[in-house]
Amino acid sequence: NFQNGMIREKQRFIDIAKSTIPDLVKIEEGVGGFGRIIGNGKSDNIALAGVEPSPEFYGWCKVVSGDLKNYENPDIENPIILSQLKADYLKLRVNDIASLRVNNVWGQAQTARLTVVAIVKLENIFMENALYVKMADVKKIMGYRPQETGALLITLKDPRKAIEKADMLHKKLKPGKAFIFGSMDNKMAGVNIPLNDINDDFSNSAVLYPITKNDTSITTFASKIQIIEGDTKEFKTKKSIVISKKLSEKFNLKIGSEVYFTYKIKYSNGAPQTSECKFKVGAIYNPAGIIPDATVFTGADNFYPVYYENLPANEFLEDKTLKKKYNAIFDDTDYSAVLGNEWELLDRTATTEAMTKKLKETKKNKTKISKTDVNTMYESASMIIKLENALNIITVSAACLLFFIILIGVVNTLRMTVRERTREIGTMRSIGFQKNAIRNVFLLETFFLSLFSCIAGTIAAFTLMLALTKLLYFDTVSFISIFLVNKRLHFVPEYGVILGFYAMIIIVSVVTAYFPARRASKLQPCEALRHSG
Repeated sequence: NFQNGMIREKQRFIDIAKSTIPDLVKIEEGVGGFGRIIGNGKSDNIALAGVEPSPEFYGWCKVVSGDLKNYENPDIENPIILSQLKADYLKLRVNDIASLRVNNVWGQAQTARLTVVAIVKLENIFMENALYVKMADVKKIMGYRPQETGALLITLKDPRKAIEKADMLHKKLKPGKAFIFGSMDNKMAGVNIPLNDINDDFSNSAVLYPITKNDTSITTFASKIQIIEGDTKEFKTKKSIVISKKLSEKFNLKIGSEVYFTYKIKYSNGAPQTSECKFKVGAIYNPAGIIPDATVFTGADNFYPVYYENLPANEFLEDKTLKKKYNAIFDDTDYSAVLGNEWELLDRTATTEAMTKKLKETKKNKTKISKTDVNTMYESASMIIKLENALNIITVSAACLLFFIILIGVVNTLRMTVRERTREIGTMRSIGFQKNAIRNVFLLETFFLSLFSCIAGTIAAFTLMLALTKLLYFDTVSFISIFLVNKRLHFVPEYGVILGFYAMIIIVSVVTAYFPARRASKLQPCEALRHSG
């Protein structure tokens, strides 16, 4: 659901990400939820945040009471870290037990006992309202199984390449077709083919495919097969399937008959190795063309709850002949368009507004298929990016103003220099200096003055930044906290940008100096020597 996301095959997605982005720094799980916490006579809504113990996380916390080491103590029941703000409101102290009520990822009401091990002040104002729980504990509370997680958070060496890398990953996350390979069982008719008795050639098995929800897909599908009993409208009926005539005869099935479908599951986690689901026959078709006899179809809303609850092992993929036989359906353009995928891959977006609109539209179109999205901070936090862009515009405007001042200053300085050094120019011309040499003297002088001024300015700027970092300390929580590291201003110089400004300043200065320098080079020696200054 949209409140609690789920990736059902965590390792598969991690492997795809690592193969697509080999230079990534790390991949972390993102698991959380929203619930209500009950303290001592007070309760409040709260966000759960699953956080692994780490020096980085502890670095965000200034301990008011308690011990952060107890956050890692396996003997403590669900140890949590609370902000002082929340702890004061809930009247909770270290070692107090709080109660949590939350709806887990399966929509079930869940309660848990939480032990406060530390009360802290946090660096960032946005972190104050969260409840910090160990990742393993919050996954258990929220109902995630070992192979599942909420989201995967990828950290890159160069965040500026996030959009490029996200686009690459998006292309690699193309879903395959969804299906369930198993055995059918008509218990009412006494016909039973257990899964473990399936023949080596899989002749007693069946493959269940979903037909996408929209009416166009159902109409297209109905036109491709010959319905001899029932109606494909039954796709919209809960737990209804369409089976072949051969299967109906083999299992003595009629319209309305109940069928049990048994299949091996991919992740047992110590539970039974198989799963069973029940359907009723809604229509019978006569196979034609590329459709194998042991092919069963159902509507997407009937299929996906079963498929996602216990992902099928789909062992027939190991048999090349059978795989080729059934994959022929996917290769057919018409069938491929109407058969459901493993998940729906949402389109990439560029801004927070576009992403929000996309999610709203997706939420309106209620389907049971899982939605997979790839986004970066440029979409999910575009307001921060806009703030950064505003600061960049201010910087560029200041730089343009600086260049304008440089231009006027250089022109005025060189004009005065030429006037004051007219006799010097005359002397140099009289002893043999050519016009070009005179011009180059002034240009080189401007070049070196600009270069040394840039270096001096950079040294002064770095000194000022260092002083501000050391002297200013922001202990109170405020909006400025998002710009701080360890409650101090944090400057990240971009040396490429600095060199770019060097080049720009020097070029502007030299180009500006060219015209007064050329004017000086054109002075006649006799007139320059007669100049009184």
